[in-house]
Amino acid sequence: MKAKIFLCLWMIFFIACSDDSISFNANDAEAVSVKAYFSRLGDSTNTRVKADTILPTDSILLIALIEPSRSIRMENFYWQIDNGKKFSEFSHRTLVSQSGMHVAKFVLLDRFADTLSDSVTFWTAPIPVLDLENFIPRNGSEISANAKISFAWNALETNPFAETNYHFSLRCGKKILADTILSSPQFSPKFSLPSLENCTWEVYAQDDFARVSFDTLRANFVTESADSSSRGATLFRIQSALSQNEKFEFQLWNSKKEIISADSLLIDWDNSLLTMKNLPAGNYRIFFRHEKFHDYQSDTISFAVKSRQISSYAISIQDTIKPYILCNDCENNTFLFRDTLKFSIIENGPAISPKKIRVVIDGEAYSAWEILNDTLQIFTAEISPALISHPITISVTDQAGNFSKEQFSLSPKNLCVQTFSDTLVEKNTTLKIPIQNACPHLTPKRFFWDIDGDGSWDGEAAADGKQSAEKTFSGSLFQNPEMTIRVYIQYESGARFENHFTLYVNGVSG
Repeated sequence: MKAKIFLCLWMIFFIACSDDSISFNANDAEAVSVKAYFSRLGDSTNTRVKADTILPTDSILLIALIEPSRSIRMENFYWQIDNGKKFSEFSHRTLVSQSGMHVAKFVLLDRFADTLSDSVTFWTAPIPVLDLENFIPRNGSEISANAKISFAWNALETNPFAETNYHFSLRCGKKILADTILSSPQFSPKFSLPSLENCTWEVYAQDDFARVSFDTLRANFVTESADSSSRGATLFRIQSALSQNEKFEFQLWNSKKEIISADSLLIDWDNSLLTMKNLPAGNYRIFFRHEKFHDYQSDTISFAVKSRQISSYAISIQDTIKPYILCNDCENNTFLFRDTLKFSIIENGPAISPKKIRVVIDGEAYSAWEILNDTLQIFTAEISPALISHPITISVTDQAGNFSKEQFSLSPKNLCVQTFSDTLVEKNTTLKIPIQNACPHLTPKRFFWDIDGDGSWDGEAAADGKQSAEKTFSGSLFQNPEMTIRVYIQYESGARFENHFTLYVNGVSG
């Protein structure tokens, strides 16, 4: 037992006297540091900075450097901008469009709960913003031509690190009176305004970073006459779904319902604005329509002209007229069977898109058609033969949304009724015209002939159990060089089918 105690004491003494020390020396520790930078994405120099001014559209890359390396044991690390959301990344890409000063901080916590951090600062410079609510003169103001006028407006936001200028322009009628750059948000012209004119002024802001305000302040006013004339003017603001560069025509009446010639007026067209000058004071009526697309028209508007003043009216030009669908060479919306069926689509507006046309035959959508100019052609090759008429539905929607739908029918293919093909005869020659039933499952009741195409029978015969009949017609009935001969069979079932051919008469002049 004493030997064991002695051995332990000897080992403690031996370790204590050893040249190798296992104690911690603070001077031997490596210092760990965190450094934060950022750079603009798209900057070819990849310059890293601690502070800078950026644009709202600039994307930046936040960069954290750990020295001597990232190999130290970390419990957590993150980027945080303005005490907002945390991003656990050493390099974080972001875009901060909100104007003002921003601080981005990188934080690192090691295993001993020590906190290391560094930060960068950047200023997001604002794009100029104009106040679109508060300005003078107000939109729609009436201003005397001999009055002194001043224009003023507000800038809601500008860049304190940049100079902001204002591009101001003033136009009355078609004449530009001012087009200048201002350093302050106001303008006082030294010239007089013209009488009885519609004037428009505009302002937009731009700083020396070449950033332009998103919105342009735009307002209108009219000027009154400075003399004692009893005449006045009227401004019409035409509102239309068509392009502003389109032209319109009008008709003007006075209170006596007399048409006033445009040649007696001073007229100024400016896109969708029409100014009429030199009108005697009184009551008038006016009607507008598009110069090319006559479906676009206004109601008849009553208005008054006041002495030495310009009145303003808003005119709405709309297309409320639906397209018309008419069949060509048909009778009571019914076609005799032929290779091509033609329809006229009457629309006095912009051309109708084929996507706005729908054809349905026998209850199914039908695609074998085309439209050329205003003519719709339906090709019948894909229509299945039938012993009853084929119902046809055509629907059309014009550019303004007006909808039309019409019903037509196509007589069945000439499967049951047979007669001549197109035939040539000499003048005054008698002609025996046959009718033959080619459908044995149907029983004929009567046969009919229509020679002159007037819809009335020129001959008929009872079937009496027969499948065919023929009738001879005098050449005196053939007075035209080209005639359509129609033949019909009425069946016991109530069905009635028909056929036709063209008779060419030699020796008859048209």
